[in-house]
Amino acid sequence: MKCGAGEGQISWTDRVRNKTVLQRVKEQKNVIYTVLQRVKEQRNVIYTVLQRVKGQRTVIYTVLQRVKEQRNVIYTVLQRVKEQRNVIYTVLQRVKEQRNVIYTVLQRVKEQRNVIYTVLQRVKEQRNVTYTVKKNKKTNWIGHILRGNCLLKHVIEA
Repeated sequence: MKCGAGEGQISWTDRVRNKTVLQRVKEQKNVIYTVLQRVKEQRNVIYTVLQRVKGQRTVIYTVLQRVKEQRNVIYTVLQRVKEQRNVIYTVLQRVKEQRNVIYTVLQRVKEQRNVIYTVLQRVKEQRNVTYTVKKNKKTNWIGHILRGNCLLKHVIEA
């Protein structure tokens, strides 16, 4: 029968003294102690890394929150831009309508100007006829005919 497992096996049949066994146990204790020290160091390193990861996770979470806030701000700005675009479109439509109204009014003014010009031409002709008739007063009865709108009619007929 053997005691333990692995390289440091001591069989019961070997004649090993207690000093040797104790020395081997002490060496194994030192190895175990060294391994435990390394495990503690590795545990501390892992703990430090985990603390850094936790801190980074917090930073990442904060950055993600800020990105969300910025996304909301950008969405709000885009909504306002859409509203302003709609307002500008409405204003442009009204400007087009007003331009059409102004064009129509200008057309009417031109028509009225032409009518006024025609009327003024007629009045000028009537004034010339009246002046000519008054200048050449050959008869007294012509004054009765010169009243009203029938001036040209009577003059042409006479």
